[in-house]
Amino acid sequence: MARTVGLARLGTKNASSHTPAARAPGRVERVAPAPGDTPAPWFDGGASCGFPRGDGALCEQIGARAATIRVLRKPAWQVFVFSTSSDMSSTSAPQDPQASQSWIDKAQALLDGSHLNLAEAQAWPRDAAKAGAPLSREPLAALRSRLAERVQAVEDLQHRAQVEREAAFLLVQRIESLSTKPWREAQAGSESLGADVARWQAEVGALFQAQEWPSVAQGAEAGAATGPAGASARIAAQLEASRAQLGLVWEAFGAALAQARLAAEDAQAPLPQVPVWAEELRQARGEGSGVGAETPSVAMAAVPQSAAQARQNDPARLELIAKAEALLQGEGAALVGRKLQEALRELREQWKKLDLGVGAPHPLLWKRFDEACTAVHKVVQVWLDKLKAESAEHKAKRLALIDELKQWTTAHAVAEAGDVQADESVKIDWKAYNRELHQFSERWREAGHLSEKAFAELLARWKAVWDAAHAPLARAQKAGLQRRQALVEEARQLSAAHAAGATLRIDEVKALQQRWQVEAQAMPLDRRQEQKLWEAFRKPIDDAFALDAERRPARRTERGDRPPRGPGDGHGERFAARQAVNPEALTPYDRAVYEAAQALQAASASGDAQAIQAAMTALEAARRAEPKDSAPTVTGAQTHATTGADSADADAEAPTPAPAPRKPVVAVRGDDRPGMRKSEPAAPAGRGDRGRPGPGRDERARGPRDAARGAPSSMALQPRLGDAAFRAQRDALEHAQAALKKLATQAHGEALGKLLDAWAQRSVEQLPSTQELGRAVGAGARALWGQALASAAQGDGAEPLLRLEMAAEVPTPAEHVAARRALQLQLLTRRNDPAPAQTWGQDVARVLGTAHTPEVARRLQQALKALLRA
Repeated sequence: MARTVGLARLGTKNASSHTPAARAPGRVERVAPAPGDTPAPWFDGGASCGFPRGDGALCEQIGARAATIRVLRKPAWQVFVFSTSSDMSSTSAPQDPQASQSWIDKAQALLDGSHLNLAEAQAWPRDAAKAGAPLSREPLAALRSRLAERVQAVEDLQHRAQVEREAAFLLVQRIESLSTKPWREAQAGSESLGADVARWQAEVGALFQAQEWPSVAQGAEAGAATGPAGASARIAAQLEASRAQLGLVWEAFGAALAQARLAAEDAQAPLPQVPVWAEELRQARGEGSGVGAETPSVAMAAVPQSAAQARQNDPARLELIAKAEALLQGEGAALVGRKLQEALRELREQWKKLDLGVGAPHPLLWKRFDEACTAVHKVVQVWLDKLKAESAEHKAKRLALIDELKQWTTAHAVAEAGDVQADESVKIDWKAYNRELHQFSERWREAGHLSEKAFAELLARWKAVWDAAHAPLARAQKAGLQRRQALVEEARQLSAAHAAGATLRIDEVKALQQRWQVEAQAMPLDRRQEQKLWEAFRKPIDDAFALDAERRPARRTERGDRPPRGPGDGHGERFAARQAVNPEALTPYDRAVYEAAQALQAASASGDAQAIQAAMTALEAARRAEPKDSAPTVTGAQTHATTGADSADADAEAPTPAPAPRKPVVAVRGDDRPGMRKSEPAAPAGRGDRGRPGPGRDERARGPRDAARGAPSSMALQPRLGDAAFRAQRDALEHAQAALKKLATQAHGEALGKLLDAWAQRSVEQLPSTQELGRAVGAGARALWGQALASAAQGDGAEPLLRLEMAAEVPTPAEHVAARRALQLQLLTRRNDPAPAQTWGQDVARVLGTAHTPEVARRLQQALKALLRA
């Protein structure tokens, strides 16, 4: 019998015969048929399946698959094992005869067994060669040849079993395809199909009767799951299941076909369970269409429960196919990169779990799933290639950065920190050094992503180079830290000496602080550490100054100096607690100012703007008034008079000095220059007064000399207020100004609210007066506003509103920003037109002339807030 070419690959892992990962030891490649290969007679390219030429897609697929399979007989492992074992045995040392006899016994035991243990037979040449057995000598050479022949025979049987199993599966597909055609076509194709089924059963029977078949079926009895024995067990079990399934399907097909022939001859006979045939016979009888949804499927109705179980996982497989196809077209198309890869891997794992169940998948389902996964994997592969290229680029970038840091370290090589500081001629900018190191660190951090393994390798190299580059800075920082700690200790000693009674010298403190500043500017340290050192340095100095401030009054008392003013007397303690003021203890002038200040405080509290203005005027008048009981003062060693009455009597008795007589004019220059004529006064000019108004240099009072001669003073000297009166009038003025500002803001808001209400109701009577609107609005502008409110609403106020926002420099809503920019461009072309800030009164009138809307009112209010306040 000519060697039969198989139809397709047969899987080996459970029922999934189609997966590429599950293959038998013998390889199957889709190549052109060899010259000596002849296809099985029952695979005639689709002519015997009952389909017309060119009409049966499945039969064409079967014929194409049957013509493109070639079996490679000899596995590659035998060539390697035997050739290697020969070389090893020929070069090995002499073997102990007893050890050689043990290998002979093992080989003989394998050959004499009822079935060949394929795993042990394959491992025997390799183990013997490793042990140094002389495999090239007799009798080991003969035993090796016999074992190779037995192994080859077993593997050939395994391969034939795979081919026969897939042939059975394709025969089942032919039966299913015939059951979808009219029953007469199925009947015509059943003869050739029956011959093929009979021939297949005969070949399988011969396969089961082969001498080496027990070696193939040994794993099924022993329950082997892994290794060659496990593969043989699965092959034998799958072939037996395919034989039983094909027999059941063929018997059911024949019974259904016989029932169809009977129903065609006898109208009373029951219809077959095949839906297509039943429908055809029903139409032939004239009964019409009556196929229900509950009618069993074509082949599944004819197949018993064992065959139906082979398709119980098809819905789950269809769901996985839909998910795989949706990864590129549906909602899953949004997944990219790692997520897409994980989704694909998860789908493949779920398909493998389904293969572990009952029944083999349909080839068309596997084809769809494999094509969808392949398409998704192409996208994933593109991402993996991109990721690989990026990783290579990032790795090269990091390696270049490591080399750059090495070169930088060599270029900036410095001596020990102590030597550097000892040598005054060497100046190192440690801040720049630290800054450049920080830049290297940032570049390393931003150099891109790498895998964990690659990053761990580069990180070790980076740390070594980084430590070498950072070592000089670390030594310098350590020396700088020691110097700062020494400065802290000096500050503590200085504070302790001052606490012991020594004088605190400011120059020493300044010199110590200057040394600290130089050190801080020269050597960078960690921010937290530097802050702690600064606090430790500053605390003893602050304590020394605080102690010196406590001791200062005592020293002044010892020296007889004037004591400093207290918290209520100086300018620094403005908001310190003050003692109650006794008006009776004040002078009349201070009392008048104090009472005016109290009145101003009361007016500020009342919230009346007119009262506040009047109180402020009264306070200013009281402050400028001359004190009525001011006593004359004397200079030199003279003292005040004993009493006020004696001083008044002395002043009354003293005669008023007569004014000094003016000198007569001796000579007058006679010329007619401007200003020199008798009829024209001289214009003020010259270096003394430079034409400024007021008295000239010669006309000003010259102090006590002119006062003694009775010369009039240009300005009266204001008397000095006491501390209590001064503070009272200052606080009163501040409170009054704040109250006036608050009242002005309230009045401004009320006027603006009235204006908007008048616009909403279009009432001229509610329009605020000019005084309420403020000095920014004149009578003419208010008259325009009144005319706009009196007329009917018309027009669009978009442009004047934009002009108002431009004049007030307030933001415009986002939806009108484009219009504002366009208007600004237009205004740039109108050079002679007034600016919006000059015509905002007319723009307000144009807006008031339009209809009131909340949005426009809100924008108008924002603009007028700024314009009315100007």
